[in-house]
Amino acid sequence: MRFIELTVTETAQLEAVYLTSPNAVARRRSQCLLLSAKKHPINQLMAVFSVCRITLYHWFDRWQAEGLASLRHRPGKGRKRALAPIEQSVLEELVRDNPQNLKAVLHELATQHAVECSKDTLRRHLKKGTVAL
Repeated sequence: MRFIELTVTETAQLEAVYLTSPNAVARRRSQCLLLSAKKHPINQLMAVFSVCRITLYHWFDRWQAEGLASLRHRPGKGRKRALAPIEQSVLEELVRDNPQNLKAVLHELATQHAVECSKDTLRRHLKKGTVAL
């Protein structure tokens, strides 16, 4: 059995994160650490949080190494944005050159900037910017 030992200040910090954080991942991990400090067995934590034993041990190890910073996902997790390397101004210029033909814009993106995406992805990205379609 492995449990986390918390100081009074760490317990207060984790309780504050658990009660007030808008980040669901941080709330979940802080709750797990608090329950571990209260000597809840690993098998029970595995069932409550629907994770495997190794995941819990990774959470514990990260907590001991990084503290509060360990409660959030590390940068780089998840799918990368298709149009992230392209500046909004470049996209706007390409659309101004071909306002009625997004296929031509997609072709230019693929040939000039080595970025491939769907028409819907391009449309969503442009709607977030200043270009109106």
